[in-house]
Amino acid sequence: MTLPNVSAAYTARPSASRAASPLPVLAPSPAAILALVRDHPLYGLLQRVFVLLETPPEAAASQPSLPSKRELAKLIAQAQAPAHAIVTPTLLVFLTLQLRMLRPNHKTSDDDDTSMLEDDKKLKRARLTRRSNEFMTAWFLAHKGNPYPSAKERNEIANTTQLSELQVRNWFANMRKRHWKPQNADKKPRCLLDLVLRRSSP
Repeated sequence: MTLPNVSAAYTARPSASRAASPLPVLAPSPAAILALVRDHPLYGLLQRVFVLLETPPEAAASQPSLPSKRELAKLIAQAQAPAHAIVTPTLLVFLTLQLRMLRPNHKTSDDDDTSMLEDDKKLKRARLTRRSNEFMTAWFLAHKGNPYPSAKERNEIANTTQLSELQVRNWFANMRKRHWKPQNADKKPRCLLDLVLRRSSP
């Protein structure tokens, strides 16, 4: 039996089972990220929360109130739509606060002299600025069910707020002790400091 002649010009076709080369994944531009944040249904609510945090207690009555439970449920339902599902609430809080912290603070020459004492006080208070407090408060509210940042999360928060990891840990420990009650008292603490605080609490 003779085999048929194979032309020299014959080239083997690539196997269909060969995996196709993956397409390059393009990272979204800063303008696209900004558009996603500003178009998010919960963005307006976050802005109102930040305004209330920055407003003195005596002037809080003149500020717009937070939405009702029905309005909040509607906003959450809109945020879960496919168009906005790419930005989770936690990521939205993080991006919004990043935009606020990167916003330039324009000060006049008259403000420089009056703010020197305030800057000295901030340095003496281990640089716990208003922006740092806002960022950690927002993280605390976004994780109200379990406000125990991991070691990696504490380092990320410390880098963002320009605080030390120990200062971040102490801030969250004090915040939990003053403003948070665990739903399950038998839940194991996630760090040694929380165990000490739980044993010392009445």
